Amino acid sequence: MTHKKISLALSRLALNTPFYAALALSTPIVEADSIPTFATDGSKIFYSPDFADSLSVEEIEFVLVHELEHIVRLHNFRMQGRDHQRWNIACDHIINLDLLNMRDLKPPMRDGKFIGYADAQYAGMSSEQVYDLLKDNPPPTSDDTASGHDDLLPPSIEHGQTIQDVESAVKGRIQNAANIIQAKHGRGAIPSHLRHTIETMSQPKVDWRYVLRDFMLAAAADSESWARVNRRVRHRGLKMPANYAERMGSVGVIVDTSGSVHYYIEQFMGELSGVVTEVNPEKVVVVFVDCEVQAVIETEPESFEADMGDYLHSPPSGGGTDLRPAFEELGKHACDVAIVLTDLDTPWPEKFDLDANTLIISTTSEYNEPPFGRVIVMEE
Repeated sequence: MTHKKISLALSRLALNTPFYAALALSTPIVEADSIPTFATDGSKIFYSPDFADSLSVEEIEFVLVHELEHIVRLHNFRMQGRDHQRWNIACDHIINLDLLNMRDLKPPMRDGKFIGYADAQYAGMSSEQVYDLLKDNPPPTSDDTASGHDDLLPPSIEHGQTIQDVESAVKGRIQNAANIIQAKHGRGAIPSHLRHTIETMSQPKVDWRYVLRDFMLAAAADSESWARVNRRVRHRGLKMPANYAERMGSVGVIVDTSGSVHYYIEQFMGELSGVVTEVNPEKVVVVFVDCEVQAVIETEPESFEADMGDYLHSPPSGGGTDLRPAFEELGKHACDVAIVLTDLDTPWPEKFDLDANTLIISTTSEYNEPPFGRVIVMEE
């Protein structure tokens, strides 16, 4: 009975959402009495035959898609040192909010209510953002696990493998499924909320540190106006002739201090300090912002660490995010390039004078494209 239900659910997937069906074909689905409901280790799906028997075919279809979403979003590999249960619940909120908007899926319901985590206040966020918010706002205990709130298992690593090997193999299966479905049905056959995630998998990983250095070095060599200013005549606004070494102009830096970004700020500031010393810009303006500008520090390479002080290691922390005041602040300082650290969960200005000279370092790969700038994901 159980195997027949799962087979029927897979048949429904092929008709309703072919991308999930294509991925399921390369995903082992394993009966496991030790699993109370359904679960995944990031590569395989495990199920309890008793629990599967208690669900309808339509409900099994939803639960299978839920587990496949964990796989596509690499949740098992992104957990790292986080609390397991809180991370699992955070991921479930994000998945279920997306799946409940899919017309072809029928979610498991009891007494007219969906039996999983799907709080609308987390719509549009990343799993990392929700995880941080759950620390201060733990969810109520759920008596039903049909949507899989305790369904993330550690990745299974066979002898001779590394976790990176397993993750790479999973990414290959996801990309292969996406390629097959896109070739047959077009890009629209990939669920809209997964398109960016899947597309970025096929892009080569680039260390954000190298991108930051290359960005500033390229900017420093790009403008004849960035000749070094002689300190003796700075107050007169005069620049020295070409026998002085070229020096980059002014660099504007926006640091999003919202909770989901805070973990990354110290690492970012440490790297920025090294690049500032190497590239030697004329001026650095650092703006810390959540919904409002919290601090503005204008400094130079020679005194960058001293002027930044505690902000290098103990940056301010904030709640929500609106980077528009920070962009407005940078507009007052005549910067030549802009660097932004953020999770991209923010309103954006309608226009920004440095839109073509802006590097945006994102703390998550789950984001909506900003209206300007180059985006690079900050890998941990």
